[in-house]
Amino acid sequence: MKITTFSNFEKENPKENKSIFFSGRVYRRYKMYNCIFNILQYANIFDNKKFKNFLLPIKKNTHVAVHARYSGKGKLYTSKISTDRNMLIKDLEKIIKKIRKRYKSNKIIILTDITGYNYYKILKHKFANLIFSKEISKDYIGDVKLLLSSIMYYHYNGGGICVFAWFSKLPYLCCWKGTHYVTNEMFWKNYYKYTSWQFKNQKTFFCKTIDDFISHI
Repeated sequence: MKITTFSNFEKENPKENKSIFFSGRVYRRYKMYNCIFNILQYANIFDNKKFKNFLLPIKKNTHVAVHARYSGKGKLYTSKISTDRNMLIKDLEKIIKKIRKRYKSNKIIILTDITGYNYYKILKHKFANLIFSKEISKDYIGDVKLLLSSIMYYHYNGGGICVFAWFSKLPYLCCWKGTHYVTNEMFWKNYYKYTSWQFKNQKTFFCKTIDDFISHI
């Protein structure tokens, strides 16, 4: 990896260099993050063996991971932020109740940032073995480690951390309220198989309501 200015990059790499992936976009300095995921869908088909080595390793522990997104005004955000994907306390409580029925003695770890922790922490008084990532994790990477070491990952309308589950063999249930929440990426098959490499114990759906999501747990 080399960090350089764009002008130096152009000097060292003439435009006719065909070895640069998406060279047209690169030289126009045009975004490509919004199509990389879809390209990887096909990379898996062309070289499945190498692609499997690309997937993130998982280290199974005994806890269940749940992502709860809650964004509010703060120094990290502008005054206009999207709150449409925020999970209400009552909805998270419903999810935890259902998970607890299935996993009677396992710890449940809620993956959320400090804003979410301050909003949801009232639930600690209602459930045993309920831990928030901000209680045991120092940063975002720490939260990722908790995700990849869980026995199961759940997310309903969540945020970016779900990507780490998609690029692993970790069992998960990921749902969204509607198609407009998945804007850049395409489903591989008819809105039930999100990635071409999705395994049988990895489920993706569109669940319009929280109760619909809970019915799949």
